[in-house]
Amino acid sequence: MWNTATSCDDWAEQIHRNFGWAIRSTSLAVTRMRAAGRGGSIISFTTIEAHRGAPMYAVYAGAKAGLTNFSRSLAVELAPEGIRVNTIASDTTPSARLTALIDDLERRAPGTMSAELRARSHAVYVPAGAPPTVDDLADVVLFLASDLSRSVTGTTLHADGGTWASSGFLRWPGGHGWAPSPPGSLLPDA
Repeated sequence: MWNTATSCDDWAEQIHRNFGWAIRSTSLAVTRMRAAGRGGSIISFTTIEAHRGAPMYAVYAGAKAGLTNFSRSLAVELAPEGIRVNTIASDTTPSARLTALIDDLERRAPGTMSAELRARSHAVYVPAGAPPTVDDLADVVLFLASDLSRSVTGTTLHADGGTWASSGFLRWPGGHGWAPSPPGSLLPDA
């Protein structure tokens, strides 16, 4: 989260957690793949925030954008060796960190992050009606790791239920359809 009161150490930790680890891991993987001489597939998780503005998450989004372009650039370098490099961009995912955050928000303000309310918000926000499950994301990993994707390198697969495709358009309730801003009838009284 961008906050001018946040320290350089906090920013560095965000960048390392969301980008730095991938450089080190990729270096280790490439060394082993080259030694084996059979090529391979490197898959990293980025986020939809690497491809759009993310207010309040500038450092996170910047680090993930770095990871995305690092992977794309490395894919070009390693393609002649049969090593493919791709990223998966999810949006809302059922990670332990996100689940803990939602649970904490629900404890502090009961009813604001309930499962029922989250399901209703996903119906507005996610074109498919719900975000991908852990199994959905695992299926994308399996595809990228398999020979089925042998010609796929340097790309990002958006496993997000269509949120990247909708790019800010929401399915407003009450039969209002898809629009980038709420209809006047849904705005709070000023």
